[in-house]
Amino acid sequence: MDTKRIAPSLANFFAVQILDPQSKGRLLGGPYVSVGALSLSLCAAYLVGSALGRTHRDDVDELVKMFSDEPDSPSQLDIAKSAYSARAAERLELSAGSSFGGGGERTSFFHLVLATTTQVLAAMGAQGEFVAVAMPGEYVEPEEKKRRAAQLAMTVHGVSTAEVCASGQKVKYEPRLVAFYAAITVAEGILLGATEPDLTATMASNDLALAAQHWERYKSANIAERPPFADVTKLDERAEFELQFFRSARTSDPTGRHWGGAARLASGEYDAWTKRSLGIDLVATYVVHAGLTLSNAAQ
Repeated sequence: MDTKRIAPSLANFFAVQILDPQSKGRLLGGPYVSVGALSLSLCAAYLVGSALGRTHRDDVDELVKMFSDEPDSPSQLDIAKSAYSARAAERLELSAGSSFGGGGERTSFFHLVLATTTQVLAAMGAQGEFVAVAMPGEYVEPEEKKRRAAQLAMTVHGVSTAEVCASGQKVKYEPRLVAFYAAITVAEGILLGATEPDLTATMASNDLALAAQHWERYKSANIAERPPFADVTKLDERAEFELQFFRSARTSDPTGRHWGGAARLASGEYDAWTKRSLGIDLVATYVVHAGLTLSNAAQ
C-alpha cells in the first residue's frame, strides 16, 4: 500500500489496519482481487464504523471532525454528516429490494454489504472502478442519481450470498482506491450507527454470533483460537480502545503538523497503524461467515 498517499484521518486509520494485513496475507493480493474477498473487508469497515457511531451518537460531530477533510465549521459538519447518512439510507433501501438476508430483511452487515456492494464491483470487472449513488461532497443531478440507484438495484437482483462469496470475478487492486473506498465505508457506518443504534446493534450481534466449532473450521491461519468478540459490548469496547489510540497519536505528533487534509503518514506512523489487531479480527469474523455460507449452499 502506498503509505505516502494515505491521509491520517480516523476513517483511514481503520481502513489501513483492515486492509494492510490482508494484502500481505494474500487475501488481498495484487494485481487483481476477488469481489468476495474485497467485500469481506468492507463488511469489517462497516462493522467497526457502526460500533463507533453507536457509542458516540451524542457526540458524533467529534468523530466527523476526524475524517480526512477535517471540517471545522457547523455547515461543513452538516454537509459531511448529511452525505454519509444519505449513503447509509440508500444502502438500506437497496438491500430491501435484494434477495439477501431472507428476502430483504436487514439481518447483518454481512448481508447488507454483500447485497449492495459486491455486484457493483463485479460489474466493473478488471477496470477497478467503483460506482456509488453519490460520493461524499459530489453533487449529482436527481435524474442521474435515480439512474445510478437503478443500476445498483439491478446488479444485486436475484444473486445469493453464496454466489458472491464464490464469485471468480475480480477487480483491479489499486491500493489507494481500495483504501479510500474502505475509509468512506467506515464513515458511512459511523453515521448509520449514530442514527440507528438499535438496528446496528442487532446486525452486529448476528454477525458476532459464531460458534467455536465454526470458528475453528473456517478461521484464517494465525488467528485467535476462539471468536474474538463474545458480544456487541466487547466489540464496542475494542473500537473505543482503538479510537483512544488514534486520539493519542494525533495529540502526541512530535512534528506538530496538522493531521488531516493533505497530510501524509511517515513510515513509523504507518507501521503503528498496521500493527493493530482489531482489523484482522473483524475480517476473520467475516471469513468464517463466508465459509459457513458456502458450506450451507453446498449441502
